[in-house]
Amino acid sequence: MTARAARKNSRAAASRCSSASGAAPCAAARVRRVMAADPRTVDLRDAERIVAGGRGVGPDGFHQLEVLADLLGAAVGGSRVAVDLGWIPWERQVGQSGRAVAPELYLAFGISGASQHMVGCAAAKTLVAINRDSSAAIFRYARYGIVGDCVELLPEITRAVRGRRGS
Repeated sequence: MTARAARKNSRAAASRCSSASGAAPCAAARVRRVMAADPRTVDLRDAERIVAGGRGVGPDGFHQLEVLADLLGAAVGGSRVAVDLGWIPWERQVGQSGRAVAPELYLAFGISGASQHMVGCAAAKTLVAINRDSSAAIFRYARYGIVGDCVELLPEITRAVRGRRGS
């Protein structure tokens, strides 16, 4: 669970905890521990890091995205095309007809940057785009861009992250 979600849940629990007479919230209520949420199931709107894929990843690339996401403690998201092709569930769609997200880090693999998708990820603090089309619209929004085939680069990036993490 993200710190933001933990604070929100703590406040909500405190407001529900009141005596039978409707008096002030229970003084005994306190958070004993905050457990990290599974990034694979966390709501994308609460994710601090998201690894997202589009058409350029291909149907087999989402498994590799999940591996990278696990290493980064990130959630996996996708473009509408990836959802329409059945590569990722609709709950994981980022964009105008999906989720609007605001993570610290948004890694976009093989996503062209259609305006409908960018509406959903424009609030990301750092957007990194990997796409083989150097004129892809997503590069206009990205803080960092890598021009290359994400199918070839994804395993290399995963190895580099694994090497830096020592796992």
